[in-house]
Amino acid sequence: METMTQKPLVLIVEDEKTQQEYMRYLLQRLGFQADIAGSVQEAIQALSLALANRNPYGLILLDIMLPDGTGHDLLLRLRQDTTFSEYKFNNFRVIMVTGMDDLKHIAGAFAEECDAYVTKPVKEDTLIELLKKFHYL
Repeated sequence: METMTQKPLVLIVEDEKTQQEYMRYLLQRLGFQADIAGSVQEAIQALSLALANRNPYGLILLDIMLPDGTGHDLLLRLRQDTTFSEYKFNNFRVIMVTGMDDLKHIAGAFAEECDAYVTKPVKEDTLIELLKKFHYL
């Protein structure tokens, strides 16, 4: 009997509506449930609520440029704030999804412990490859 890989709950942190819907569409086609946060503050609220409900996110697709801060700031908070320690220690993955393709942002994201870095627009095959790498597919 083949065992199914459990698909994590996904949080898309993106302020552009078109990108939000596109990424959600790709994930839903692959069988994932995805929530959307349009800002750092909305993401913090969603992440906190998921922890309180004992259903934490397993994956975040995180934009860098957000209206109330940066994805870098949110990633650092997730990795350092003890409020979110469950995310740090439970095989939680962060994929930076951004239009920023310069070395400064890429190196910074990996220094802040992101798991992957993808430039927009996200190609379906690239997303599938990463999800397989993380054993979600």
